[in-house]
Amino acid sequence: MGLYSVHLQRYYDAIGADRIQVHLYEDLANNPKAMLARCRNFLGVSPDFETNRSQVLNVTRHPDHRTVHDLLHHESMVRRFAKKIVPAALRGGMRKRVDRIRENTLKPTRHMPPQVRQAAIAFFPEDIELTQDLIDRDLSVWLNA
Repeated sequence: MGLYSVHLQRYYDAIGADRIQVHLYEDLANNPKAMLARCRNFLGVSPDFETNRSQVLNVTRHPDHRTVHDLLHHESMVRRFAKKIVPAALRGGMRKRVDRIRENTLKPTRHMPPQVRQAAIAFFPEDIELTQDLIDRDLSVWLNA
């Protein structure tokens, strides 16, 4: 999934690079207004159009307690047992409560573990070079640990 050059090249070949605009997370984090202005311009949307950026969506989170998360989220023995003994009419309400508990045990993920970062840096250099050639941007910072 993370081999961007493979996917970008496929899209470029299918519909043309001139019909695709690539943005980096850094663009959004460093200057969201400028990035959104480039998107509006590319799409032909009025420059006067304003977006609501007050709510942060799709935040990556991880379970605070992996065992509790696995018991509540995955098709665990506890969940299979509950399906057998809890009447179907009550399961919907229980599911909402369990989902709320599970949501409350998820915490924002802040940093990639160093060993994962090192493995990624060792795996991705060729793809990073190909990607930077495709999008005509320097991505060498992606290779820093």
